[in-house]
Amino acid sequence: EDKQLKEDFNVLHQGVLGKLEDYDGRMRDVGTQLNAVGKVFKDVIPEFVENVKELSSVTERMRK
Repeated sequence: EDKQLKEDFNVLHQGVLGKLEDYDGRMRDVGTQLNAVGKVFKDVIPEFVENVKELSSVTERMRK
């Protein structure tokens, strides 16, 4: 009975470790994807802001 309990615990322990490794891998993937999105935004946001300023300028001129 004691041997079976140890064996069951080992199976459970290995299962938990496997899930943690899987979770860790997914979190690393998420981190990589967030970095990629951050780089895209870093390039896109300044141009977007400039376009909004230009659109505001055009709109202002059209109102006059």
